[in-house]
Amino acid sequence: MSGMNEISSEYTELAIKYLSGDATDAETEALEAWVNADPNNRAHFIQLKNAWIWSGLKQKPSDIDASAAWKNIQKIAGILAAPSTAKVRPLATRWISLAAAVACLLALSIWLFLGGGTGPIEVVAENSPVEQVLPDGSTVTLNQSAELRYALDEASRRRKAILKGDAFFEILRDTVHPFVIQAADVEVAVLGTSFYIDARADQDNISVIVESGQVSVKNGNQQVLLSTGEMSIYRKSSNQLIKLENTDQNYKGWITKTIQFEKTPLAEVVKALERNHHANIVIGDSALRNCELTATFRDKSLEATIRIVESTLGIVAEYGEGQIVLRGEGCE
Repeated sequence: MSGMNEISSEYTELAIKYLSGDATDAETEALEAWVNADPNNRAHFIQLKNAWIWSGLKQKPSDIDASAAWKNIQKIAGILAAPSTAKVRPLATRWISLAAAVACLLALSIWLFLGGGTGPIEVVAENSPVEQVLPDGSTVTLNQSAELRYALDEASRRRKAILKGDAFFEILRDTVHPFVIQAADVEVAVLGTSFYIDARADQDNISVIVESGQVSVKNGNQQVLLSTGEMSIYRKSSNQLIKLENTDQNYKGWITKTIQFEKTPLAEVVKALERNHHANIVIGDSALRNCELTATFRDKSLEATIRIVESTLGIVAEYGEGQIVLRGEGCE
């Protein structure tokens, strides 16, 4: 977390103005460009955002008492400083206040991560996706009906989480404190990367898809190491863990609100729709499974999407209690 000190004063102040709601549109655009320009910039911003959220500090920089902020830093970090006779020049007051605010937020973030904030965190996404910033600055986006429990293990200092359902993770790199996720029958361990886990209880398989970095996936004595663009599938029925190239381009569709199909078999289309809308869709006639769909759906409701699938493939959707059944004669 020492990288926080590398943020320039310009972007530190922009970040604080943004978090306090005082940034103009131009300042917001400048900050977003800086955050997206480099992964380290993004990591720094997430750390600051995380500390800001946890501290509840919503004051403007000019409203912060620099002396009180410094005392808080000493208390939080457990530092005993000798009395100082140094005087602050008037022109530097605003920057000292700003620096004290950032230092206080950073110290609180460190304190939370290294001992003060190790208590469990529980996040539940009910009817829509939920994004959560964790105490270490990592971010997890839970799909609807998913649950996450997170804590820092006191003995091993590992960052540990238990996932029910499916979620996308963006884990800040920390070689000292690995991040470990238990998702039903598999354990996923990372140092710092972004990836998707699908551990929905009603699915036949548990899938892990890596967007960037490396991920270790284990089930008992079975283990695979995944890199960018790769995925693993744990087959529950056969107790088999396999490694594949990722061919699922819609695994983040529930986040981006866009799913795209290019000559995709209906069986795969149904899987994507079920994940995006948490629906139960059944192909009633096996002849339909290989019917191919080419279409793009941007922020469409399930009902609107099904109507387009019906008209495109010449099939009929029957709506019953808790499920949608697709019927038709098949495709030539």
